[in-house]
Amino acid sequence: GDNDKVVSAGGNITIKNADELTPVSRNGWVVTASSQETSGDPGQATNAIDGNNGTFWHTVYAETYPHWIEFDMTKTYNVYSFDYVSRFDNTNTNGNILNYKLYISNSAMNGNYENAELAASGTFEYGKGVNHLIQLASPVAGRYVALVAESGTRGNWAGNAAANAAN
Repeated sequence: GDNDKVVSAGGNITIKNADELTPVSRNGWVVTASSQETSGDPGQATNAIDGNNGTFWHTVYAETYPHWIEFDMTKTYNVYSFDYVSRFDNTNTNGNILNYKLYISNSAMNGNYENAELAASGTFEYGKGVNHLIQLASPVAGRYVALVAESGTRGNWAGNAAANAAN
């Protein structure tokens, strides 16, 4: 249905049957993050939804875990999956998230998940490409999606090239 979308971050999204779902349009989305590196790297949080997998969000170098990036999809969707895309530069693994939690809520979380639903948690695997699809056990309705990085593959920072949802 119109409100049954999958949130995806770059790349293709597969949920249920591929012909039943489409990526949520990221037009108008608002993205916030725990921090963003803008001096050493062009790591603005908005890079995660700019449609260019060559750009990326990167946290401030001096900060430590946990880090988060939150997406306001501007309306409520039944989220079936979330697609995290790590950096495309295979020689640089800075910011690759290892252990994560995915929260969904009807209101902005800004790092406070007391009223949010923990939709998924786990560990991303690397070496098999840059797309990391998180399929939810069952759809979760919400307007806001937050990806929380609890640890990474290198250093104290987090980041991603793209993110999106599908319904």
